Formats: sequence, C-alpha cells, structure tokens
Amino acid sequence: MCPDGLVSGAVAPYRKSTMKKLDSRSVVVLARDRDDFDLKVLSSMLGSRGIELQIADPLDLAIQCEGPEIRMWNNDSPVRPGLVIGWRSGASALHAIKQLDAIEQAGIDVLNSAVVLLRGLSPFLKSVTLQTNSVPHYPIISGKAPSGVLSMADRVGYPMVARPLMTRDLDARAAVRGQDIVFEDASTLKEFVTGKAASGHFYMQLRPPRTGQRLRVFCVNHHPVACLPDVPDERQADPLAILSEPAAHVAGLASRAIGGHPSMVEISEDRPGSRNWRVEDVTVCPGPDPDLSRAGLHETVMRAQAQFLAARLAEGPKARGGWRPPSAVHGF
Repeated sequence: MCPDGLVSGAVAPYRKSTMKKLDSRSVVVLARDRDDFDLKVLSSMLGSRGIELQIADPLDLAIQCEGPEIRMWNNDSPVRPGLVIGWRSGASALHAIKQLDAIEQAGIDVLNSAVVLLRGLSPFLKSVTLQTNSVPHYPIISGKAPSGVLSMADRVGYPMVARPLMTRDLDARAAVRGQDIVFEDASTLKEFVTGKAASGHFYMQLRPPRTGQRLRVFCVNHHPVACLPDVPDERQADPLAILSEPAAHVAGLASRAIGGHPSMVEISEDRPGSRNWRVEDVTVCPGPDPDLSRAGLHETVMRAQAQFLAARLAEGPKARGGWRPPSAVHGF
C-alpha cells in the first residue's frame, strides 16, 4: 500500500479563511476550457451529491483583497467556494498560479496550489522535487557552463536527453517528449552545450532505459486507482487488474511529492523483471486518455476524484491524509 504520510513540502500549511460565509457545497475550478470533458463528468458526479462545480477562466476571475479579507467574482457574480482547484489553463496558467497563491494565502482550501501547478509546468522542477523527496528517479543536470555540465555527465553516464525547463501546459507529455534531444556520448553533448541552443532553456537527464516494463498509474489523493501499460501508439493498452506493491508504492510517493489532484505517474523498471521501479514523469491533471476510456476506466478515475472532493469539502484539508479509494476500485 502507499504510505499515508505526506512528503515534505508537498502541501502548504492550513490557515483559517478570511472570506465570510464560505459555501461548503461549492467548488470553483480555475480552467480555461469550459468544455473540458473531465470537468463535465466531474460536475455531473458532484451534482448528484448536491455539490456545485463552477468553472472560472483565470482571466474572468476577479479578486479583491482589503486587509485580511478576500472577495472573488466569477464573470461578475460573487463566489464563496469551500474549495478552489487549479486545473489545465493553457496560456492562462501563470495567471492562475498567481490567483491560487492569493486565494491560499487568504486561507481558502486549495487543491493544485500555485506551487503544484508551477511544478507541473516545469519538467525541471518536477525532477528536482522527486529527487529531493527521495523518489526513485533518473539523475538530472542543469546549467550552461560546458566544463561543469560535461564533468557531471561523465559521472552520471550516457545516453543523456535535453528537455525544456518549462512547458506551456500541464498536460504536455507528448510535446515534451517530442522535444527530447538525445546525446549518446560526450562529443554530441559538448556540441550542444557550447552552441546557442543550450541558452538556459534546457536541462539534461539520464535517458530512461526502454527494456523493462513501463506503466501509467492514475492516482487520486495519491493512491493508485487505475493502471495501464505504456505501449507504442499503434497498440491498444489493456488495463492491469492488479498493481504490484512496489509499483504502487513508488507511484504514490511520486504523486505525493508533486502534489497533483489527480495525477498520472509514469514509472518503468530499470531492466525486465527487476521490480526496481523508477519514475519517469508525473502529470498534474492529466487530460482525457483514449486508452483509459477504451478500457472503461475513465469513469473509475473520475468517480474516485468526485468521492475525494466530496470528502475534502466535508472534512477540510485533513481529508487529504485520510481519504482512500474504496478497495473495490480496480483491484487496488
């Protein structure tokens, strides 16, 4: 099972809200796309529980701070949510990050805080967070000084990949991989770090091996609720009915370290059958996954998320440490 304890640095301390008369049956989601499929499903599931989900484009949300008190308007209508959630916001992501920080400072309960979204947008910060929280992960190097980078690469080993420090959206998995630049040896890396391309926009990482099993683990409140093998695009991924305890443990650690609700953790074995799992990536608020839908598991993940959000509204931030998915959820 995944550990219950929160990883250091994953969540901000709770403060008493300065907003008057919070609505404990209301959730506001900061999202650019009002037609987001996941949010439509989540809204319907929460609505059956008497909970209203409002989508607020970060550009349409107005915030007033006067002394310790905060007020919010969504499209000129006042809102007093019991919970605010950061979500996929595209080009408005940095604006949403500033708003979430202000809202959290006022003591309103926030999921996917400013820090979580910033980590989600930065592959480099995600890697650093995983490393500093002792989550099994592949070594990283950042910097522009050729001698320092090459010296560190010699210690880490090859092949290395260069990846962007920042992306434009949380769900940038394919885009980031499409920008991978592979270096098989020191000569190719030297050419890169001494050229104009490596102007501080990239970091380097040991390239994960492609020999062992690779999995995509979908987590709600940092507990696995569904899992798919990561297979080539032309093949259909069949779900795993049971996730091994070592794999579940590593996925849960990674989800907690980054702090996303929900999250998708990509893990791989360092060699076939080794059961030594390492984290390749963590996606905060992953977009709809065709394989997940084909396997009939999209509703499973959304239902677990709705159950967790209902518990969070009822119990407050303490629910983040105590809520677990029902044992019947996909065998986990």
